[in-house]
Formats: sequence, C-alpha cells, structure tokens
Amino acid sequence: MMQINPDFHSLWHNVSQKTTLVTNAEDALLMPSLFKHLPGRTAQWRMATSFRVTDPSPDRLLEVRKSAVLLLVNSLHIDGRAQLPQDIGIILTLRRADLSHHGGQISFPGGRIEIGENIATAALRETEEEIGISSKHITLLGSLTPLYVPVSNNYIFPLIGIIPPEISFNPDEQEVAEVFRTSITDLLNPDCMKKQRRVIQGYDIEMPYWDIHPTTPLWGATAMIISEFLALFEIQESNKKVEP
Repeated sequence: MMQINPDFHSLWHNVSQKTTLVTNAEDALLMPSLFKHLPGRTAQWRMATSFRVTDPSPDRLLEVRKSAVLLLVNSLHIDGRAQLPQDIGIILTLRRADLSHHGGQISFPGGRIEIGENIATAALRETEEEIGISSKHITLLGSLTPLYVPVSNNYIFPLIGIIPPEISFNPDEQEVAEVFRTSITDLLNPDCMKKQRRVIQGYDIEMPYWDIHPTTPLWGATAMIISEFLALFEIQESNKKVEP
C-alpha cells in the first residue's frame, strides 16, 4: 500500500504556493521541475490493466490525437492550507452514459487540443466548457507524465491546477452527468482499491480500480494519472529512516 510522507503538509504547501500560470505548451512540459522528478510510468502502471500498450504502433503514429486534461485539486480550508491528505480533494466528472467516447466513465475535465491551441489553453477551455469554471479561478502548477490511450489512439497531457474551496460547478448537461470530489484519503484507503476482470476488445484483462463512487469504478487512464499524482507525496524508499 502506498504510504504518504508524514511531512505531507510541507510538501503540499510547497506545491500549492506555486503561482506561475502555464501560458504555452513548452512551459507546460517544463513545469514538472516544480516537483523535482516525476514518478512517471512506474507510478502510472500501478493502475494499468493487465494488457496495455505503452506507445502507438508505427502504422497509427500519424493519426494520434492529442488531448489535455486538468487534474483539479482544492483544499477544505478557506486559506488554502492543508494539514492532512483528507483536506485535499480531487475534482472528477462522470460522463454521460450515452456519449460515443468513454461514455459512463469517470474522468477529468479535458478534451482535444484544437489547432492553434497549446496544452494549457486547451485544458482550461475544456474545463470551463464541461464544468463551468473560468480560467481566472484556476492556478496551474505544472504537468504530469503524458499517457497514451490505445483504444482511442490518443495521447493525454495532464496538467495540475488548484481551485478555491468555495467554488461552485455548472456542468454541461450534454456531456457531464455529475461532478464530484474525492479526497486523497479515500484513494489511499486499501478497502477502496479493488480489481475485476473484463473483456475489452476481445482481451480478457484484469482491471485495477478505485471504488470511490456509488455506481462507477474509477479506472483506466484517469486512475493511472491519479496514481502518479499521489506518488508525488509518497514516501520514497531511499528517504526512509533506518531504525537502529
């Protein structure tokens, strides 16, 4: 089970006090330096299915789509301070079941990077369109490791942003069935980490997921991105003190 660093408050304070707004794609890819070193695929793969392609095949490379998503976090404290992991919430959406792409799944706000857009502008635009939060209320902190989704031949570029705790949502009813918040504590609860078997595109696979929603498992690309985010606060083996 993942263990959160006991100095979580200091780690979150250091992250949450970063106020640089990402203004272009190049900055978005450089900003992981805010977190020193990203955990990358090692952390993502904790929530990967038993059969997963890491990169597009040569014949699909030219048709790869690029999307930007926003992992939004907020603190239960009005002043933004977080004393414990349960104080930090991750904002998620449940997509409408009748959508042609990833319908009925839990996801982040986000979507395709349109011509003329960069990662940040696409993520902010999609967030406002999907859940009604203006970019003026979002402070972007940086990016996580891009993730390839083979079923849709799509590269996802995740950004992290902070929103005020008192903000309200105005979801697009044509796309979003629900907006909800889950805490880091919920995601770290071993009782919420489960596995099931599914047949996807003819393959019988084992699917790890978080059981944090009454009707829908949190799995796939969204879960893999969250896994890397949580690893930013994880105790690193090399940093653990050896008891005498």
